[in-house]
Amino acid sequence: MDMPRMSVATVIGLAVWATSAPAKDKEAVLHAFTLPNDGAAPVYGLTADDKGNLYGTTYSEHKVFKLIKSKSGWTMTIISNLAKSGWPPSGVIFDKRGNLYGTTQAGPICGAVFELSPTKSGQWVEKCCTPSTTARARATMAACLSRR
Repeated sequence: MDMPRMSVATVIGLAVWATSAPAKDKEAVLHAFTLPNDGAAPVYGLTADDKGNLYGTTYSEHKVFKLIKSKSGWTMTIISNLAKSGWPPSGVIFDKRGNLYGTTQAGPICGAVFELSPTKSGQWVEKCCTPSTTARARATMAACLSRR
């Protein structure tokens, strides 16, 4: 699959926009978000995997999404509703194993670090790395972050 290079990929308001590189100066809406199905306000930027898929989060509805490029355009899939970690999420980053990490501002305590791990079936498993302020929780977070 021939994927276009993107010089700029940003999240603005309720849609994900991209500018093709280098001199075409074309902008396109990759996905327009609708409540409540896929959240809204994707304001924290995007992260790309090695296949060119884009990942991000929505402030409203607290979702982590994946945008997949195909010949007919982009398809959006929700990979997590962050049921364990809280809300609203920040942006996400990848580790070497393909796990996604991010943070939340509220939730089990005054925010959390979360991990989303892909399974062989294509699902994602959420793990809250900071469930509380106890010593055990701090040890759990340290172990979670040391695997990066």
